[in-house]
Amino acid sequence: PRPPPTSTQRASRRQRQMCIRDSLKRAPWVMFESREPAVPPLTENAEFLKAYLKELLRRAAASPIAALMSCFLLFYPEQSPVFGPLRRLLSEQFLPQARGARNARWRDCSGRCGLLEEDAPARLAKRLAESSAAPAQVLEECGLRGLLADGGLAKQAFLRWLGQVHWKLIAGRCSEGALERFLAYAAHPERRAGFRYDEFRVQIADRLLLPFSKGKPGPEAVEPIKGFLLAALGDPRVTGAKRWNGVDEQARQVMLGWLVTATLQDFFRLLEYVAQTDETARRHWRARKAFWSKYLEAGHIHDAWVALRPVARHDASAFLSKEGRVYGTLESGYLVKRNHSALLLRIGDLTVTEWSHSGKFRAWY
Repeated sequence: PRPPPTSTQRASRRQRQMCIRDSLKRAPWVMFESREPAVPPLTENAEFLKAYLKELLRRAAASPIAALMSCFLLFYPEQSPVFGPLRRLLSEQFLPQARGARNARWRDCSGRCGLLEEDAPARLAKRLAESSAAPAQVLEECGLRGLLADGGLAKQAFLRWLGQVHWKLIAGRCSEGALERFLAYAAHPERRAGFRYDEFRVQIADRLLLPFSKGKPGPEAVEPIKGFLLAALGDPRVTGAKRWNGVDEQARQVMLGWLVTATLQDFFRLLEYVAQTDETARRHWRARKAFWSKYLEAGHIHDAWVALRPVARHDASAFLSKEGRVYGTLESGYLVKRNHSALLLRIGDLTVTEWSHSGKFRAWY
């Protein structure tokens, strides 16, 4: 057969070179994760990885190296057996010799923020927690923008930050400002409810609540954490509060304890309000408040719920706390009036009902 013209051969060689370079640039987007559960990612294919890295090192092409760096930080495969070797190759060989503006920026960001250091997530978490700049700006300064702002390294840094907050709460050294900074970042950036990283739902609830089962981090931490978790997970007392599934039972009990206190305080406020215009309620509400407060302080009340009649429900919206806006409806019945309300308590094996107006409390096993 006749050989093709020289110009055609040159064009074929250029096309092959472009194809190889394009493949090197696209490979990082598909080699860190497998779309099929039974198939390991390409990084665990020793033959492929060896050939890929050898060609990448030989060519030292700017775009493929920049793509590998971006994807490494995006997927951040800490659990992969090749994570350490890849991190060292990027840090010691690929980035130092790579040309181009993008790689120059990565060298600068890596040097300032330690992106390729062994403890990169902890370093980034420290910057996020302690910087005077907003967390989004901290990430931007480290080159983590766009997809990378919520990529693998950013998520691991978030978990380290969460761990720092957890231990500071246990030690009673988590300042109000530091806690508010973390909670503001952990909240969903666009929705009023939910977390920035909802896959860490259980870890967030456990880490923020369990310190209160082991010690007393301080009352100033209670309200921000309670409001944050109620907005993200809902009220755990409500039937169908599925977002609390998987949360440690001790952590859940901490939240229930806070809600018990809030519920009793709401009921006492309701009694105070009613007592202004009702002689019967005014005659006995102070004694009832003192009685149940003693049980609350001793830790005997494990759950509490308020049920309201229509008039009480209308009045309640004006002065009850945010948590108190979640309540039951008291149906009409014998001697139950439109302005009545009831308090349901769980004390050990007993369920107790207490009334805003005249009436004996009832207890059931």
